[in-house]
Amino acid sequence: MKASVTTMISGFSGKLDGLVYYYNRHLQKFIVRKVPRFTPSEHTRRLGNIFQALAKLSLSYNYKQDFDIYLAILRSSNHPQGKNLLTWYNLFVKLMWKMKKVYGTDLESITVQQIREQNLPCISIKRAVEDGLLPYVNGYDRFDNEM
Repeated sequence: MKASVTTMISGFSGKLDGLVYYYNRHLQKFIVRKVPRFTPSEHTRRLGNIFQALAKLSLSYNYKQDFDIYLAILRSSNHPQGKNLLTWYNLFVKLMWKMKKVYGTDLESITVQQIREQNLPCISIKRAVEDGLLPYVNGYDRFDNEM
């Protein structure tokens, strides 16, 4: 894809000359970085499978909104974890990796049905905070929308 000027963002977005240009609305800045290079290996194949499985999870709109609002509260409370997380999806992925660490969940084959059957705490933000997988913020108990 070549870099192009868009009407919604007053600047470049896309790839050009080995660089990626994009606007981050949370930082309110344009970001330029090198196109990542990697060598295919078993590890990168496995990571690709994990992120494909996470993308296949049919997350409800309300669940995503809960993550968005929770992240805004986390940032406004100056929690150290909130600074590094730019989108709700970053927080969701972080939660899933903690699930793997604590519960030994296989992220390559995870499904919403499996999460419900095993009653895993990632089903809602409220449950994840109560289980210690996400940091405590005031009013976390209202984020009870499920996947």
